Amino acid sequence: MVSICIPAYKKPEFVKRVLDSLLIQSYRDLEVVISDDSPDDGVKLAIESYKNQLNIHYYQNNPSLTSPKNWNAAIDKSSGDYFM
Repeated sequence: MVSICIPAYKKPEFVKRVLDSLLIQSYRDLEVVISDDSPDDGVKLAIESYKNQLNIHYYQNNPSLTSPKNWNAAIDKSSGDYFM
């Protein structure tokens, strides 16, 4: 399995673009790990419609981890043999 790790901070439209790109891929043995440092629910709300199409694991950080800890949190929560 491949883990797609997404450290998010606001910008839900960028997260949606990543998820849209994953939906058009033929390879399906993947998980999406989103580690969200956003102070609001924008990213969480944006991914709701994708949850039945992709294997998404969403984590909202409170308090915010900041970069690079947010990147590392996503990787730490992944379970794939490979990650990106």
